[in-house]
Amino acid sequence: MSTKLQDKILTDYKRVYPNQTIREMSIVTQINPSRVFRLLNGYEMKLKEYECIEKAILERESEKNSFSDYFSLSKVCFEKLSTRKIERLIEEMNFQLNQEYIVS
Repeated sequence: MSTKLQDKILTDYKRVYPNQTIREMSIVTQINPSRVFRLLNGYEMKLKEYECIEKAILERESEKNSFSDYFSLSKVCFEKLSTRKIERLIEEMNFQLNQEYIVS
């Protein structure tokens, strides 16, 4: 029998990962697919499962916040900075991207 806390975490998960299959949820949370099925159908969640689901939610929300922050900041930069400063930012981004590919 599921609890209010379990219902809330599963609702939050579905909000962050809409239309995800049991298999996809299993991959993201690293919980066995048959166990995911049981959890979604009301079986009581273990603490470790709760932690795995909460971690997946926090990671996704962090990604969304990072993207949102990046695009908001980019917009302000384009509105307020000089063309030269924007060019330097673009050069730095390209440099960092090239460094990442060289190291990998």
